[in-house]
Amino acid sequence: MTLTDDFINLIMSKSVLHLVSYSVNKKGCINEKDTENFNKMLRFTGYKSFLNIIDLKGLGKRRRYGLPACVVHNIREKYPSANKDYTGFKAALDDSEGSGSGNQLGSDKLRAF
Repeated sequence: MTLTDDFINLIMSKSVLHLVSYSVNKKGCINEKDTENFNKMLRFTGYKSFLNIIDLKGLGKRRRYGLPACVVHNIREKYPSANKDYTGFKAALDDSEGSGSGNQLGSDKLRAF
C-alpha cells in the first residue's frame, strides 16, 4: 500500500497534504512554524486522505476503521511528533455514548486489511 503512486505522491507530499488540510481540518490551517501542531495536522490529514484513496466513505464517531500499520508508520515517520505523543486508533462508540457509559464496539467491528 505504501509503495503505490497515490500514497507516495499524495500522502507523503507535505505540500499536497498542506493544501488538502484546508478542506479536512475543521480548526483551520496551522502555521508551519508551529512544527508540532503542523505535523499533527499533516498526520490527521494523511490518515483521512488515505481513507479517501481506498474509497472508504461515511466514517465518523460511530464508524471507524483501523489503518494498516505500514501506513501509520510511514505517516508518523514523515510527520513526527517531537515527543512521540500519538493519539492512536480510537474504536467507534456505540449509541450509549450519550448516556455516559462510553462503551466501545469490539475489534470484531473493524475492517481487516
